[in-house]
Amino acid sequence: MSATHFETADQLPAVRPLTVRGGFRLFCIALAVIGGVTFFASLKANPERAFANYLLGFFYWTSLSLSGVFFLALQYITGSTWSITLRRIPEALVAFLPVAVVLFFGVLAGSHHLYEWAHPQAMDVHGILQKKAAYLNLPFFTFRNLSCLLIWLVFGWLLVRNSIRQDETGAVSLTKRNTKLAAAFLLIFALTYTFFSVDLLMSLEAEWYSTIFGVYCFAGLFLSGIAMITVIAVILYRRKKFGPYVHPDHLYDLGKLMLAFTVFWAYIAFSQFMLIWYADLPEETFYLSKRMIGPWQPMAWALLIVKFIIPFCLLLPQGVKRQGGYLFGIACWVLAAHYLDCYWLVIPRFAERGPIFGMPEIGIFVGFAGLFGLAVSTFLGRVPIVPRRDPRIMESVNFHQ
Repeated sequence: MSATHFETADQLPAVRPLTVRGGFRLFCIALAVIGGVTFFASLKANPERAFANYLLGFFYWTSLSLSGVFFLALQYITGSTWSITLRRIPEALVAFLPVAVVLFFGVLAGSHHLYEWAHPQAMDVHGILQKKAAYLNLPFFTFRNLSCLLIWLVFGWLLVRNSIRQDETGAVSLTKRNTKLAAAFLLIFALTYTFFSVDLLMSLEAEWYSTIFGVYCFAGLFLSGIAMITVIAVILYRRKKFGPYVHPDHLYDLGKLMLAFTVFWAYIAFSQFMLIWYADLPEETFYLSKRMIGPWQPMAWALLIVKFIIPFCLLLPQGVKRQGGYLFGIACWVLAAHYLDCYWLVIPRFAERGPIFGMPEIGIFVGFAGLFGLAVSTFLGRVPIVPRRDPRIMESVNFHQ
């Protein structure tokens, strides 16, 4: 329970933007430079491996950014009040989306190294690809995914803009406006993220298809998004940046969401596996056979243990979800497990002999992390870290389990 109960918003202290240390910005810039240098060096040595890791990093960090928009929309549409004092964190995640739009052109530059269907001669050889040619072609691929990114960017920008304006006016109408935007976004998101995940990841092996693949990717998106929100929230909470606005009960709800979506991810993963195993169709089974038999089998089992069994067991006890340090560790674990999941989806297409892990895998990924950290920290350093003039702020401040 909150240590102090506030009766009116006037009793609440003022809030300011986060003071971001110059050392952290330099660290993020250094990571971005390392990523760029590693990518171009890998491009000369092995362009296929370089672009495979570029795609992995792009999909991972763009999905994390998009999870911020989804989290905001979900809270608005459900009328949730507990998360209001934490709202600046998912809003900060959205700040990476403009960067993602630019980085998408790197995926396009490597399309001939990534996608078999990007080669006209492949369409002539494979009958299945010929049937998919109307959909899987570079102009339509570019149009679809660039449109998805721009649509998400517009919705994210509008939701965040209205939230920041409310800091100045306190107008209830802005909450109502964001609720309407959230309803529209959630409908569009379901379709556009399916296109995005199918195009970028499933079409790596275009002969394969799964009707549940988009849901599988969404489960990973939201689980990792909650984990990232938790990591940032715990850091700010333990450094007393939130003051009385955030207390252990807010962290407890983040822990509950992590537990719920850990189970949801496992349920969707098992559903996809079970349907493919039961049908036993060659055009479906080859995808999982490549990843679950032979040199990739240990990683498949590791994924089950690392992404489901361990976080599920660690998050199950009730009291631990109020402990910031404990929750921080689990959230970092979940983010690492999500990387393993994305790696398992992407890299077997290019390394059938088994996992490869070296400087290209590390350097390119941390380069994306550096850009993500710069975008998030810049946003938090520009706006107050709590939306103090939200009309429902008192419900969030006095929230308790």
